[in-house]
Amino acid sequence: MAAVAERIHYAEGRRTNFTVVAGALLAGGIAVLTFIIDRQLARIITYPAVAAAIASIVLLVVYARQTNRYPWTDATRTWKWFYRDALPNQAQFDPKWWTILWFGSERERLKAAYAEQLPMFRARLGDLKDAANSFDQDVQQLYVLHINEKFKNVHLSQLRSLFQIGVWAIVALVLLAVIVGAWADRQRLAEHRLTETYGDLRLQVAWRFISVSEEDQTVLVQVAAQNLGQNPVAAPS
Repeated sequence: MAAVAERIHYAEGRRTNFTVVAGALLAGGIAVLTFIIDRQLARIITYPAVAAAIASIVLLVVYARQTNRYPWTDATRTWKWFYRDALPNQAQFDPKWWTILWFGSERERLKAAYAEQLPMFRARLGDLKDAANSFDQDVQQLYVLHINEKFKNVHLSQLRSLFQIGVWAIVALVLLAVIVGAWADRQRLAEHRLTETYGDLRLQVAWRFISVSEEDQTVLVQVAAQNLGQNPVAAPS
């Protein structure tokens, strides 16, 4: 039993590690956006950051759903080892939610339940004097532990698969963000040309931004003016 319980603790520890990573990704995905000043860069980084946050939330929800979710426990009768069947009425020891602040009358109720159930608990332990009954309880508990270990490893595999899918999705979005960001920077720094004619005056204009940051609106402009007629012309306003 001790060996199986140790393996269960090992699997549960590994399962918990995924939630630690998920929490870090969730916090990082939200916090990284607050440090980005450049609006264009922020729009690009938003997608992988949000994906990391969503993947982390999904991982945490799955972890919460897996915890203490064992459909076979209603069939167990391992009263020698486990409180659910060992206590004559274990539900009487459920504290109310408001006892987090104070016990009040709940303190006396729980003390009364303790005094009431102790004789029944003591009487039932007498059945363990029979070696066959004691052995049967050991067999049932070991059986329950094996099933528990099976569930823990299935849960661990599910979390690992979900985590890997999330990581690959984040990596794909990061690569996509890099490509989109590079394309956006190239488009912003590209030279734009414009030709306009005002009567006999032809203007050829070339302009481009000198920075990829939308905070820097400095524009480099080159203008070529050509008089197509014989008389002097004034540039339009």
